[in-house]
Amino acid sequence: ICKYSANLLGGGQTGGTPSVPIDDATTEGFFDFTVHTNVGVVYTIPVGVCTGPIQVLVAAIPQDPPATPWAGPGTTAFATVYVTELAEAGFTLEAMNTSPANRGGFDFGFNKGVSNNDACATLFPNFLPGQSCLFSNVGGGNQGGRVYEASTPQDQTIFNFFNRNNPGIIKICKIAGRGVPIGTRFQFVVEGREAGAAGGPILPGVDVERTVEVPAGPADQGGFCRIVTDPIGNLPEGGPATRFIVGTLAFVREAAVLDDVAGVQNGGFGDTNAAPDANDGPTTVPPSEVRVSRITINGSTAAANFPSPGTANGITLGNPGTNAGNTNPNLWSDQSAVAIALRRSAIFRVNRSETVVTYVNRLFRPTNLKICKVAGLGVPVGTIFNFTFSIDNENGLVPGQTNEPIDVAPVNIPAGDPAISAQGNCVIVNGPYESAEPNAIPAFGTFDVGSIVAVTEGGTGGTVTITSPTGTPIVDPVNRRAFLTMVTPGGYNELLFVNSAGAPVSTGFTLSGRVMAPDGGGLRNAQVILTKADGTKMTVPTSSMGYYSFDGLPNETYTVGVSSRRYRFSARSVDLSSSLANIDFTGVE
Repeated sequence: ICKYSANLLGGGQTGGTPSVPIDDATTEGFFDFTVHTNVGVVYTIPVGVCTGPIQVLVAAIPQDPPATPWAGPGTTAFATVYVTELAEAGFTLEAMNTSPANRGGFDFGFNKGVSNNDACATLFPNFLPGQSCLFSNVGGGNQGGRVYEASTPQDQTIFNFFNRNNPGIIKICKIAGRGVPIGTRFQFVVEGREAGAAGGPILPGVDVERTVEVPAGPADQGGFCRIVTDPIGNLPEGGPATRFIVGTLAFVREAAVLDDVAGVQNGGFGDTNAAPDANDGPTTVPPSEVRVSRITINGSTAAANFPSPGTANGITLGNPGTNAGNTNPNLWSDQSAVAIALRRSAIFRVNRSETVVTYVNRLFRPTNLKICKVAGLGVPVGTIFNFTFSIDNENGLVPGQTNEPIDVAPVNIPAGDPAISAQGNCVIVNGPYESAEPNAIPAFGTFDVGSIVAVTEGGTGGTVTITSPTGTPIVDPVNRRAFLTMVTPGGYNELLFVNSAGAPVSTGFTLSGRVMAPDGGGLRNAQVILTKADGTKMTVPTSSMGYYSFDGLPNETYTVGVSSRRYRFSARSVDLSSSLANIDFTGVE
């Protein structure tokens, strides 16, 4: 008796070539068999293994004449023996045959077994077993075959049994990420190989396409889930669960968002209204849309879950990292026609029992990040500072696979002269998503509105002041780090780093005042520059109301100036022999 998995089968019960490959890597373990003549004996056989020769004691009849198809190998007698594979939970007997082939095939029974008790061992040695010797054996079966009275190995009759996993179901789950309201409905298309009747053989199977609608649920509950079902009446779903062939590849694609999502530009994926309306966000490049940020199979993003390349029902997804327009899974990829057609899709292998495919979606709107560096007190202009970046993964919901990156390369910025520009030297950071100007050379990638980017400065030490004219960062001056939430779809987010060589020596003197626009209103984020007689400079930004302050200054003469992108200011000379306030500046057009 030999035990195999169905991926070694040359076809279904009737032979031939299977129309779809089956990977039964999970068909493993031990299976139990009985021989009807050997009372009370159970043979336990692991997958991929055969027993040694099994001797049977059975009433025989004379050998057929040599000219008949059933003639044995020169022996004088033969008998029919029934080998039963006992049902094993989670598996189904797919096919049975004998070697040589002409010794079996005339009598087999799926989902039934032949008892090996005293009564059945001596009855019906050469005929079909009676009902009293048959028992229910759903998932297993029995094979009748001729054995010959012989003692040489070549005269053996080998009984081969092929198993597969039981048919599996597919469950689609949807998690609402940032910007996607709970309850937003998504439509999925699922294609695969459908199994036959419960417990019965399924090869070669048939190709099926199913539609399933899933609302987005909260991440802490694993989202909301729906089982892929057969059509019912005129509805695309709602019938019994679709039974897919375990071990075959299935394809799933997020086809549509059925409810309008606020912030998606008109015509973007997630905008359900044809005409522009108040719910639409600004038109951006790349376009704002609802994106897939993560796909998991049974909770894992492991590459083994996504064969690459993988082909299901004529659809092929390729190798991650080797073809940006065709990866498996394909989360968003690039703007090519191939990539767009295959976006939001994955090919995976159907598991025994339940295969859970979970999609995480979020609202994507592009924005850019600019880092500016100013040389403060005691820091020579041109000093190189290094900046590194990390993006919050939103409790594991981002990133997804390799084509959904959140890694950002570090940049080096020389400190700029505040007398020339209040922003010093600035660099546009190359974000992880598509460029806002794809034809530019070089093209800088964008960031995602709503994500939190941590920017850390390295290089020459000292004190640092970190501000932003476009947002309110959380500043960690000890570690020279700022956390900035990205805003402004289609625009820029800025962080300004001003360094000084060390904390100034305190003498108790303070220089403060206010910087105002021509209309008398306070001017926010103007750069007030304090220059010593030796030429070293110290810079501070103004507050939201235009106020500034330098603390701990020694008794010296200073030149105080203001740098602004909008107005011009006249510098002033100040002899600081005591603390001074109300050193104010008013700009002119």
